[in-house]
Amino acid sequence: MHNTGQVFADGHSGTTDADIDAPEAWSITTGNSGIVIAVLDQGVTSNHPDLPNTRQIRLNGSNFADGDPNDPSPTGNGNHGNGCSGIIAATQNNNQGITGIAPNCSIMPIRIFNANGTGITPQALADAIVFAVDNGADVISNSWGYNSTNPNLHPVIRDAIIYATTQGRSNLGCIVVFSAGNTANHVIGNNGGVNFPSNVNINGVLTVGASDRFDLQANYSPSENISSSNNQIIDLVAPSHRAYSCQIATETFEAYTIDIPGNAGYNPVNNNDCGSLPVISSVLPNTGTNNLSYTGRFGGTSYSCPQVAGVSALILSINYNLTQQEVFNIITSTADKVGGYTYNSLGKSNELGNGRLNAHQAVQAAMPQPIINGSSLVCNAPNQTYTITNATGSVTWQVSSKLQIVSSSNTQVTVKATNSSVSGSGFVKAITATATTQKDVWVGKPKLTSASINGIANVNCNSIYIYEYTGGILGAESTRWEVSLQFDDVSSVNNKTLFADPTNKGSGYVTFVASNACGEAIFCKPVDVDGFSCGADSINFPNAYSCGGGGSGPFSFRVSPNPSNSVINIALKKADDEASKQINDITELRLYDFKGNILIQKKNSDLKSINVSRMKEGMYYLEIISSDTKEIHRIVVDK
Repeated sequence: MHNTGQVFADGHSGTTDADIDAPEAWSITTGNSGIVIAVLDQGVTSNHPDLPNTRQIRLNGSNFADGDPNDPSPTGNGNHGNGCSGIIAATQNNNQGITGIAPNCSIMPIRIFNANGTGITPQALADAIVFAVDNGADVISNSWGYNSTNPNLHPVIRDAIIYATTQGRSNLGCIVVFSAGNTANHVIGNNGGVNFPSNVNINGVLTVGASDRFDLQANYSPSENISSSNNQIIDLVAPSHRAYSCQIATETFEAYTIDIPGNAGYNPVNNNDCGSLPVISSVLPNTGTNNLSYTGRFGGTSYSCPQVAGVSALILSINYNLTQQEVFNIITSTADKVGGYTYNSLGKSNELGNGRLNAHQAVQAAMPQPIINGSSLVCNAPNQTYTITNATGSVTWQVSSKLQIVSSSNTQVTVKATNSSVSGSGFVKAITATATTQKDVWVGKPKLTSASINGIANVNCNSIYIYEYTGGILGAESTRWEVSLQFDDVSSVNNKTLFADPTNKGSGYVTFVASNACGEAIFCKPVDVDGFSCGADSINFPNAYSCGGGGSGPFSFRVSPNPSNSVINIALKKADDEASKQINDITELRLYDFKGNILIQKKNSDLKSINVSRMKEGMYYLEIISSDTKEIHRIVVDK
């Protein structure tokens, strides 16, 4: 948790900061008692001095092994469950023992080993996982596994893990953590293998290897092998002991945690590792309050796994709404790239996966980001007030050059524009010890940039003038057109195009207006309205045709429905003087956009309809050419 290079066991010391930065994480949170970590293992001592029942969720039916089904306590020297639970949640600042990584969170002990150390059936293990999920576990810590690299060794267990990661925590998914196993011996070139169920191919399951006191791969921790078909993946590592004495003669278990009180458990030592250490009957720690309730002889990836479970609990303590995949992403992405190993383009090494666990960086990354709440528009009057949420510690406020601060406190700031004539983009910024948050705002009235109004078409047969505003519109809440008295029947499409029907000749204007609560930006174009000739404004639309009854008079053909979102049908009008005209007199149909571009053209085919289902909303013009006339009909596509 905190490596300063201190001597801690057997005369050993490590590299400064080869640790998970736990004290730094505790400056943010030490956990929430409502976060529950299920530890599937050998059981947990009831009312342990460092893990009282007030922080244990001891449930009836939580012992899936032999003995009383309602008692998840360890038997004999079976201290493995205590060891894992202590590293997660042992009490902090009680003047004895150790501190867990998440000392305010709660442990749910679930016993899955018999009194003689043997395991239970795969079905019973699956039932234990489901039991944890159904009883509210948020994190499930698993420092156990089978001696097989088959990722589908027991489908019933795999299915239970899927249930946990998808259905747990009201479908957010339980955080499921497994130790990678202790199968390697790197001093002789054996890279080991990741055993089942640590190698299940299920998204978000965390597979944890071990680093040592020097931030190097522990000798027994298996390496990743991405070319294997058995999902030999290491997600990250956490500190544990360096090696077994049968691998390196001077090394053995050296990690501290809680122990079964008294002579049972790991203190005094009752078993060697695979070599001559630790010394049988040796006591560590040998002093201190309730020293036999603690041990300095734990290790392996079994010790690394609950560290990741503990950090997961800290993450959920400050941001419970994260999914299990999001927690996985946070923990793996914030791991430290230590050891001097080669990390590939995905940020992974064969030895340490994504790196060594960093509790502080993980908790920081999980914190809800500060949010500045308030208007996106600031005028010179009235003032605008902004508040901040999710901020940690003191807040310093800053604003851009077009703004000035009227007043401020730790949670809010009041600002205004520097004067009534300023206009442009700006920002309000909050700076804390952990984050800088900025809200972009618009200051003052809108701006029109590169503004121009072009007369893009004059539809002579319908007496329609079309104008389009081109240019930028910045900071506007709404836009509109204004015209002089020479025009009537004004409408617009997409706020940038004006359809105007001239009623009087003479000099006039069309004006585009952008507005917001601070004021208006205006661009005006003088025009000369002289009947059906638009002068320089007339471009790219069909020339004047013989319109029968005239542009505003009766048509020979009827188009319907109009507006339409699918098919427009063409039919003869029913006037008596047109009774002899036949629909098959139509020789061509053309559909134009308002710029005069031909979009659809039909000849010598079915000329009774035209399909506009793929057209965008807006105004179009349909030209109907028959044997003796041409007509232009204004149509609207409305989705």
